Amino acid sequence: MSALTSPAIAPPDERFAVIKFIEEPPKHIFVEEWFDVGISIQLPRSKSVSSGSTYTVELKPILYRWTRGKTSSQPVSRSDSVQLSMNPPTISLPVSKTGSPSEHIAKARCRISCPVQSSKPTAFSIQFNDAKIDNPLFEIKPSFSQPLTIVNAKLKVESPGWEDTWYKDMGGRDKAMLAVASLCDKDGRIITDRKVPLHLTLRYDNEERSPVTKQDIFRMVGSSFHYIDPETGKASLQFRIEDVSKNHQGQNFIVEIGADKERSPDVAPAYSRSVCIRSKKKIKRAREDAAPTPQPTRPHPNHNQNLHSVQTQPPSAYNQPPPTGFQATLPSETFTIGAGGGGNGGISHNSQQVRQAMRGVIQWTEEIVKGSNSLGHLRWNVIGYAQNPDGSIDYNRPYYSMPNPNERINKILNMYAEETREHLRVLLASVEQSTKPDSYGGSSHSTSSHPVSSNLPSSHSTSSNVANSNHQSSFRPTEMNRTAEMRQWQTYQDHPQHMQNLVTHGSDMSPQAATTMPGASSVMPASGMPPLHNVPMQTNPGYWGMQNTQGIHTAAGSHSRPGMGPRDSERGSNQGEPEMSDMAIDGENRQADVQYVFAKVFKSLRSHKRLGFPAYSITNELLGFYREPSMGSGSGRFNPIQNHKEEFGTDELEQASRILRDAIVNRSRAVHSLKDWDSLTSMVDHALVYDWTKDALGGNSSSSGSGDVEIGSIPPREYL
Repeated sequence: MSALTSPAIAPPDERFAVIKFIEEPPKHIFVEEWFDVGISIQLPRSKSVSSGSTYTVELKPILYRWTRGKTSSQPVSRSDSVQLSMNPPTISLPVSKTGSPSEHIAKARCRISCPVQSSKPTAFSIQFNDAKIDNPLFEIKPSFSQPLTIVNAKLKVESPGWEDTWYKDMGGRDKAMLAVASLCDKDGRIITDRKVPLHLTLRYDNEERSPVTKQDIFRMVGSSFHYIDPETGKASLQFRIEDVSKNHQGQNFIVEIGADKERSPDVAPAYSRSVCIRSKKKIKRAREDAAPTPQPTRPHPNHNQNLHSVQTQPPSAYNQPPPTGFQATLPSETFTIGAGGGGNGGISHNSQQVRQAMRGVIQWTEEIVKGSNSLGHLRWNVIGYAQNPDGSIDYNRPYYSMPNPNERINKILNMYAEETREHLRVLLASVEQSTKPDSYGGSSHSTSSHPVSSNLPSSHSTSSNVANSNHQSSFRPTEMNRTAEMRQWQTYQDHPQHMQNLVTHGSDMSPQAATTMPGASSVMPASGMPPLHNVPMQTNPGYWGMQNTQGIHTAAGSHSRPGMGPRDSERGSNQGEPEMSDMAIDGENRQADVQYVFAKVFKSLRSHKRLGFPAYSITNELLGFYREPSMGSGSGRFNPIQNHKEEFGTDELEQASRILRDAIVNRSRAVHSLKDWDSLTSMVDHALVYDWTKDALGGNSSSSGSGDVEIGSIPPREYL
């Protein structure tokens, strides 16, 4: 007792026993829900207990209210209708004499009974203290647990289709992660008839679940306001994380989905699955996985005696007729797109992948047509009719009803972003592969194998044989060249004025020269189209230069350069000219970067063409235009800026960017931002509706010339 009566003499470690929580209570619990707590008691050296004797320390829990970030000064009493129960009621620890401090650990189960209001939080903190008033050995220094909130409901998060790694730069800007939040009661049943606003926070997947400092990398897809639907008790949330885990010390991310604490303090939050964010997949071209099935070297029929040609299949294999029709489009068992097979990033596919991709596309299509998320469920249903003043039914004024389509639409879009888009790319790659040239320079669709060396002079034939022995190829045209010639002939039909002033003699591009060109005689014209070598070639460089800038490939022109072999000329003709599939993919990629649509029609001052609604990136860069049906291109059709190089120079592009910036500063209602809509399609449709609404109300609309913005003719602020 001397230590207790003389506190200034005894060291602190001989006077106090310290209590710590080794297992904190949960942050959110239901009323009368049992939970576990664990405490650790650090006992000091004691000289008051004789050797061999023991002393029992009894601890009891005390409940304090937690308000405004701290515990109250007085514990709660039974008069507050609050009761804390513990099993066992007290914690008893035997203490024996030791020469050094000792640690004792104990666990117990607790529960709290109290009324819970939905308008204000109900939180408590637990403290353990000595149950005995007089302790002859030491004093106990109590500590408080972390606050725990009593709730009426908890959120439950499902993450369908999530993987441990998510690639943010694959699948386009519309690709997003989907999380479905449900409002559940104590028994796990979904609660309806309650609208709960939600708040999302990006956190790290660590022990503390610390929030990410820069929350701007967390972007919601669609509307920024989300809530639990009172009809279904659920909410579908789509979001993106715009930074990789590598920039955050390699930590994974989780998303906290919680209720608005001010409006719904009695709802506990939930957390999504952990996810690692990366940019793109690293495609490793392992030979055993990416290498195609070995294809035999197929020599030209005229060069069967070449010393450099080795037959790896019976001769009958070369005498088989080439595939036609649908058989020609079927992929081989294994093929490679990449080195030697196209240029698609070295991605290898086989027939199993193609079949799986086709099944995926069919499954997605059936889901839209007749599945649980089909469009048939989104019809307006007649539930009744209005009444006339006399009480009779007016069948001309029906009442319609439709269930909330957001959840079904989100599932369809998420299925497309995660699976169907990649399946379509696989199918596109297989179709392109089926039209690529084979090992001897022909195409899987070629139907002609006539020898062409007889049409050449003897000296040229000799050099041609040498070239064929080195390259193991012939002068047979590819499918790409045949398609290009059909486009070229279509150009003559569409522009009859270009049939005049054509060269018919005295030029390398004359018909006589064309007939002696390699491959010219082997081209089989399509039905209703004369052979290209019978059509005089135009010598106007400006016209063909313009056509080539638009991606039109001229097969005959590719052989007009002297000193070039058939392979070199074919490669040279494609330089600087993107393929149609590349142009389509580039346009899709540009459209994926669209963040703003300005509901004002741009009009070119040079050509006086009405281009459509301008679409911008997040950096206010003009990416292209969306055209409405009145312009003849279908609703919301995207036209990339590359198609308007003649109308837009550097000054016009800068002026277009200034127009958007000024509209944003002035809060123009014509500016539509992607963050305010569920998807890109929805944003474009609302931009069109905004324009049509202004027209219906008598304002300046895109359907009248007064509402058009002429680029290059007005100061930036006159359009608002």
